[in-house]
Amino acid sequence: MIDCIADSTGTRCVNCGWAWKRGGPFPRRNCNVQPDLAPAAERLGVTLANAYHYAGALLRWSAAGFPTRTPEEVETIVAVCQACDRYAGQRCRECGCRITAKGPAIRNKAAMATEACPLQKWR
Repeated sequence: MIDCIADSTGTRCVNCGWAWKRGGPFPRRNCNVQPDLAPAAERLGVTLANAYHYAGALLRWSAAGFPTRTPEEVETIVAVCQACDRYAGQRCRECGCRITAKGPAIRNKAAMATEACPLQKWR
């Protein structure tokens, strides 16, 4: 359950349509309808499959003790990925993971020593 969210008039819930008729501030109330989060996720380029792949990568990485690759190894992997037709905008379109030469390993699959290319282009 989530809280009802008031519309611009402050009298009706945008999710379930419940109407507040007494005036004053919109009360906190449990909404009986879950909002559709898909449009927001699509704008961000996030899919359930991407989240699943990322969660799996984090689990493998943490179970192994958070090993990281050297900056030289990361740069080599990024060069391989950038040459691939499945690479777009710092992301792999095959698995959805972020692949860059910079940034912390928790946000960069190339820096996680436990991860490999789903197309077997690097390990």
